[in-house]
Amino acid sequence: MTSCLTNVMKMKNILFILHIIVFMSTLGLHLDSFYFNSWGFQVEGLLAQIVLGFIQISTALYFFINWKKHHRVLRTHLKIYWSIVCFYVLIACSDLYVYYSFFDKNVIFGYIPMSIAAYFVSIMYIQNRTLKKSNQE
Repeated sequence: MTSCLTNVMKMKNILFILHIIVFMSTLGLHLDSFYFNSWGFQVEGLLAQIVLGFIQISTALYFFINWKKHHRVLRTHLKIYWSIVCFYVLIACSDLYVYYSFFDKNVIFGYIPMSIAAYFVSIMYIQNRTLKKSNQE
């Protein structure tokens, strides 16, 4: 039983490190294209953001499938995360953004998703910390 829990901890720790690396890489590509304006509309950062979104949504779905196994604090944060994601999808898929300026589109497709991604990275940290505390007890 202890070996299985240790393997789960190692796997989730690797997943947490992967999230940190991909998030920081995406943030770096956004900053790079912002300062050097290499392709005009920050294409590199947006492409990396798609990869980051896929990884984070997949992980969040895994957490959702294993809902009962997680601590109450993590479940609360996951509810908030999914609420934010659903609200964001409604905004991003609506036709309202068509009327916004270039800056507003950067906010809708750049800053808001990266803020949501940062929140999910913090959820991963909380999950990692909670798992370590439960293993120590």
